[in-house]
Amino acid sequence: MTGTNRARFRGYALVFCGAVLFGVAASLSKLLLNMGLAPVELSFYSQLVAGLLFLPSVRWRMFVRRDWRILLFLGSVGGAVAPILFYVGIARTTAANAAMLQNGEPLFTIGFAYLLLGERVLRRGYAMIAAIAAGAFVVATNLEFSDAAFAPFLAGNLLLIGASAFWGLDNTASAVITRRVSIPAVLGVRLLLGCVFLTPVIVATNTSLAVPTDAIPLLVGYSVVTIAVYATALYYAFRTIGPLRSGAVLSTSALWGVLFAVLLFPNQLPSGTQLAGGAVMVLALIGLYLLGEPRSAEGPPTSEALSASARDGPRSP
Repeated sequence: MTGTNRARFRGYALVFCGAVLFGVAASLSKLLLNMGLAPVELSFYSQLVAGLLFLPSVRWRMFVRRDWRILLFLGSVGGAVAPILFYVGIARTTAANAAMLQNGEPLFTIGFAYLLLGERVLRRGYAMIAAIAAGAFVVATNLEFSDAAFAPFLAGNLLLIGASAFWGLDNTASAVITRRVSIPAVLGVRLLLGCVFLTPVIVATNTSLAVPTDAIPLLVGYSVVTIAVYATALYYAFRTIGPLRSGAVLSTSALWGVLFAVLLFPNQLPSGTQLAGGAVMVLALIGLYLLGEPRSAEGPPTSEALSASARDGPRSP
């Protein structure tokens, strides 16, 4: 296996692991909200814990002036607006709807990577991406739309869709800056800036920051696993295979979300339809890896825009 193929395999493996973590995020968020945390409080603490983990890797000389424009965008949009919409949305809808609608993020990521970054794959690669998206839709809905109960929870569902769109933009901007700046440093600044932007919201809404004692272990674990570890895997995948392919693989999170729900609630077994959708996703994921790009590619599958960005400054791990 050549160096390029090893890097590509590593990128797919990383985002695959990220998809598993992303799949469990909605259920864990719902548990924390049910334990008494407010949506803004959960957003603040989860980013604070993860941001402090990355803080030792931050060196201010790593960033130039143009980087701060992107970081401020990431901190405000991805660190404040999107999390508030996400957690408030989860609080106002069912866990099943949340698991389904959070899969809008990878689909928005694919769309923005195509439109804004000019990422492309071979024609057969698009067929594999479409198959992954279709499989995710089947797994999430079980093709039982009357049971999805969207209407009573319309406000929460719309908030989740909005969060997915903002995080899709956040992923697109992150893919640009992490081409030339240390990924842990970007994550540390982005997450802590998110806390800064959330502080006025906490003050304005008079939100208590007192965390129930029994929720602390789950909150810390949630912050480390579904934010710190997940974001690290996703950003390194952006660097090696690009956000378009990463978004396609991330769509498999619907399958892992269903399987995790079975572990939490053994009486809620996946149907045959959902298992079939999961099988389609896995086969299409393998097809995307094998057929989505020329075997003779000499470098990571990135757009000309990303390549140009990578040359704007020194690249850090």
